[in-house]
Amino acid sequence: MTFSANPNYGELADNIDDRLVVDLRWFTMVEPTFENCVTFSDKIQDIRGMPQPTFHYTIPEENAKIAHMMMDDMVECALSIGGFLPSSPPQFLPAGASLHYAGTYRMGTQNDNKCVVDPYSKVWGFDNLWLGGPGVFPTATAANPTLTAGAMAIRSARKIATR
Repeated sequence: MTFSANPNYGELADNIDDRLVVDLRWFTMVEPTFENCVTFSDKIQDIRGMPQPTFHYTIPEENAKIAHMMMDDMVECALSIGGFLPSSPPQFLPAGASLHYAGTYRMGTQNDNKCVVDPYSKVWGFDNLWLGGPGVFPTATAANPTLTAGAMAIRSARKIATR
């Protein structure tokens, strides 16, 4: 899959009346895969002395096909109501541009080396370690994950409070 990065994505030139512009953005899902994960360096540390994280991320071929079909639909919709601004053509943003990393330390129902946390976000094999955020999502989403992550955090907090 080819991505084009445009640092001015969504910005308008001063001579364009923004009341006449419709900004269309389509979002699609990427299935979490075992290979999409976070690893921590044994040799490199961040400024606080913590192991440097590295995000490993690829888009499965089937998800890439769906993304291209989504782009075709978006272009058809946009052309039916007007054209494109030269400063913002139809494009895929770079992987991770939304910073909604999900499924990198997945939740599961059993400690089977395919997930990191139990259904209440407690790390398998630890009595006092929980993880939160979209990284625990075991399945794909195509929307902003904030509310879902918040709901899962509340669920986990309630479980912790019963300890």
